[in-house]
Amino acid sequence: MDNVKLDQTEDVDKSSTFNLEAEQALIGLLLVNSEVLGEIESVIDEDHFYDGINKKIFTHIASRTRKGLIVSPITLKPYLDSDEDFHDIDVPSLLTELSAMAISAYAAKDYANALYDLAVRRKLVDIGKRIILDAKK
Repeated sequence: MDNVKLDQTEDVDKSSTFNLEAEQALIGLLLVNSEVLGEIESVIDEDHFYDGINKKIFTHIASRTRKGLIVSPITLKPYLDSDEDFHDIDVPSLLTELSAMAISAYAAKDYANALYDLAVRRKLVDIGKRIILDAKK
């Protein structure tokens, strides 16, 4: 009983509001098969990604795909290399690793739904925190 926390409102498990591996696996799929974007863009957009780097990569993939341009680690590299947020990152290695993490296209919608649910959970946690702060005033 000594380990039980009675007030859990202050210590929300942040890891329950995001899944970096799922984000990376979905981006990996889009790097090797950008046509899948058409199946998931009704579910998620860049705002549903937790990680800023994943969000930017997804944004570039979506933009190029909507323009009918080829998406691959090679075609994305120049855009990410010129982005200030990627200056300390080995972009070719990152894109290669993400591509290797690609999931099956059949799982894309499930992963997109999971990322959507996590984004909603993050918003609800933020709303709850604001309510608690307002109540303490």
